[in-house]
Amino acid sequence: VEYGDESIRYPIIVDGQANMDVLELIKKDEHWLLTQIQEQGFQRLQEIYLGEYLSGQLSLSPYEEKTIA
Repeated sequence: VEYGDESIRYPIIVDGQANMDVLELIKKDEHWLLTQIQEQGFQRLQEIYLGEYLSGQLSLSPYEEKTIA
């Protein structure tokens, strides 16, 4: 990550899939990512619609829970 890039939002998880290019860019790996999502109460990447890395923090947006009618 270059100087001045701390305000860029990196799409690290999109539609339940890790973006390996972004992980490499921010010098993290999939193990780090899984640990981060588990700390926020998730078990699997597939539970997350969008995960963004911004200023050293991971912001997660889960899929909305589906209600059974």
